[in-house]
Amino acid sequence: MNMFLKHLYQKWKAMFYFVLVFICVQAFIQYKRVETIPFFIFDLYSGKARLSDTGYYDRYYLNGNYFDTRKLSSREQETLLGSYDYYLHLKANDFYATDTMTIHNRFYGRIPGHLYKTVFDRLTNRKVNDSAYLYWWRAYFEQVSNQKVDSIVKITSRISYKPEYRVMKDTVSIIKYAFR
Repeated sequence: MNMFLKHLYQKWKAMFYFVLVFICVQAFIQYKRVETIPFFIFDLYSGKARLSDTGYYDRYYLNGNYFDTRKLSSREQETLLGSYDYYLHLKANDFYATDTMTIHNRFYGRIPGHLYKTVFDRLTNRKVNDSAYLYWWRAYFEQVSNQKVDSIVKITSRISYKPEYRVMKDTVSIIKYAFR
């Protein structure tokens, strides 16, 4: 690295200073543990992975018929299935999309009170509700399945791998929010 920076300094000083500032900013972000794209906190990805003895398997039924989500592209699966899990997380948190303490720590006392309220309201996005998401979700299901969707049923099976493989419990979620 030292040789690279030395060579860069000799050949292209402007880029050397740019890289130096970039390294300093990244070091500062690591030190302060600020999660800001495109900078990431190293220990978010460096923790030891633990093997779980329990897993979950989801099955989806559209209009009462099984829909194989494995035939979707990775992007479609992530958009369709990952967004629903995030929606459930948001719903459990009364649709606060962000950690309110993080917003408070970053902005409170640093900007005027009326501006703080505006920033807080916009970052927490309290105007989201069930119907806005579920109508979009149903429309996306219709798009990827090429069929009209009136009802969606999600069955989640909890599976134990130890001491032996067995299905422990099924949870049925019937998602029907006055689609039509």
